[in-house]
Formats: sequence, structure tokens, C-alpha cells
Amino acid sequence: MPFDKLPAASRGTSRINGMKPEELKVGPQVLKINPEEAGERADIILARRFPELSRTRIQGLIVGGKIIRGEGRGLKVGTRLSAGESLEILDWRKPEEPGRGKLAPEPIPLEVVYEDQHLLVVNKPAGLVVHPGAGRSGGTLANALLYRYQKLPEAIGSDRPGIVHRLDRDTSGLLLVAKDEFTQRTLSRDFQERRVKKEYRALVWGEFNRDELKLEGAIGRNPNDRKKMAVGGLKSREAVTRVRVLERFKGFTLLRVFPETGRTHQIRVHLAALKHPVVGDLVYGRARNLPGSIAPGIQGALIMLPGFALHAYALEFKHPISGKTLSLQEPLPDSFAELVKQLSAAR
Repeated sequence: MPFDKLPAASRGTSRINGMKPEELKVGPQVLKINPEEAGERADIILARRFPELSRTRIQGLIVGGKIIRGEGRGLKVGTRLSAGESLEILDWRKPEEPGRGKLAPEPIPLEVVYEDQHLLVVNKPAGLVVHPGAGRSGGTLANALLYRYQKLPEAIGSDRPGIVHRLDRDTSGLLLVAKDEFTQRTLSRDFQERRVKKEYRALVWGEFNRDELKLEGAIGRNPNDRKKMAVGGLKSREAVTRVRVLERFKGFTLLRVFPETGRTHQIRVHLAALKHPVVGDLVYGRARNLPGSIAPGIQGALIMLPGFALHAYALEFKHPISGKTLSLQEPLPDSFAELVKQLSAAR
């Protein structure tokens, strides 16, 4: 079992941020200000009530007129509110950026490993970006989802239809997608509150000298490279990763990895900080000159690896509608499995 000896998942509730499921829909709804929130800024109140939305996103909704003050009074990002006042949420959808076109469906193959009327789980291949970002508007998992399903919820943004969490481009494995807004919001909240259990498989350079480790270095932006993260970087946030040795090879270790938080590049950064970077990760690791004595089969398998030797192997979560616990596993992709096979044969 992938999650043996792990604490049981926290049980969800029928409300999110004090709001009933039927209230979490696109369209007008009213949010009352509590006495303890009196005198606080509107954006701060909303960020606390809805932690799945970034402060920047909330500010954009206010500026875009998607959230207004009750009784027809004006609302600005820094407006301080009084107890008993109300905010009218007209639409949760992310305001479109000027000149930015709507995400286009694209016929990109998808491997669906689980599906029901509310959600699905796909096996994302290494090399596929999850959603559009800077410098990329197409060729993503989000484009593929729109082609297959036509309409998906946009609670997290119109460029992230149905997306609940993400995997790095060169990481393979299980990724959860919602088909309706309540499911998307609930699962997003469950990820943030650490109710979703995740297990990865990682092949790293070097041989671990301990069987189990708990890594707790806070992660933030690398001050010297904004595209990278670093332990102790700018605006660092708590990050916890537990690792267990699954198998040792000459010069490599295969790990079971349990990230308890979900920071950007967390597993890769934590393992690199231990001087055991993920095989194939040239951002946080480095190109290695393999010794001439290494078996040709291993050299060939390393060359054929399309991304990182990092795979989202298992997910366990509570279904937002049925309440049942779903536990899914996905074996290593062929290229990763072949590398492990070659390493085993060379011992």
C-alpha cells in the first residue's frame, strides 16, 4: 500500500469557508463581514475567507468589478469594512487580460485512469505542461482537457479549466481534475489543508546513508534567479517532505517521497539541497560525466529518459460528493522503469 503508516486523511466538511456548496457557484452571492473582521481591508478579508485564491487574484476581481460593496457603495482593494457590511460577489471567474484570447481546445492525447461525473484523474506524461503560462499559450494539458470535455469549471481561472493542482512539465504521473465548480473548489481546499495524500517515486544521484528522512527547509524564490526556488529563498514558506529509501543501486537511490506541503519545485529543491538531485533535473542538479565503467544499458536508459526521474505514483483523497476515499496508483512510465531495471541488473 502506498500510504502505509501514514496518518489517516482529515475528514472534509459540507461547507467551504463557511459557505454551502450551492453558494459556491458562478453568479451573485453575498458575503457578510463578521465583527472580528471590522476595520480590515476588503482584500485581506477575502484572502482569509478564500485561501485557494491568491491575493493578486482577489485584487484583480475587485478592480475588475467582479466583487462589489453592498448597497451600491464603491469598493477598492484597500477599502476597510465594518461589521455587518456585505460584499456582493458577482462572478468568481478570473478577469480576462486585455488582448488575451480564450484558451483553445487542442487534440492532445490524454490517458485517463479514473473518471466519474464529478472528476477525473489523468496520467500526465513527462514533457506536457499543465496549463498556459508566460511564453506558452497552447500545447498544454488544459488545452487537451477542453478538447475532450468542452466545458470545465474556471473557479481557479479561465486558463486552468478543471485544474486542481499541478505537476512540473518534466514530472510524470497522477493529476486530479474537477468537472464542476464545487468539486474544483473543494479539492483545491483539500490540497491546501493537506487532506490529500501524495506519494512520488524519485531516482536520485548518490546513495542515501539513511533509510528515512524528514526534510523541513522553507522554500522561496531564488534571489539570483527568479525562475528557480531555493531553501531559505525570498518570502520562504514552510515546506515538509518525507522520504524513504525503496532501493539502493551503485551511485543511485530510488526513493518513496511524501510531500506534506505543495510548494513550487518542492521535491526537487529539497533533494538537491541534500546533494541528491533528481536524475534528469538539470535545473537543480547538474550534468554528470558518467564513469567509463558504467554499463551501456544504464547509459542508454539515461539518454532515453524524456524528463525527470520523478513520478507522481499515488493519490489518496476523499471524494467531494460521495465522501468515499479513493486511492489510485500509476506504475512508473516505461523509460523510468527501464532505467531502474538496468540499474538492478548492474548490481
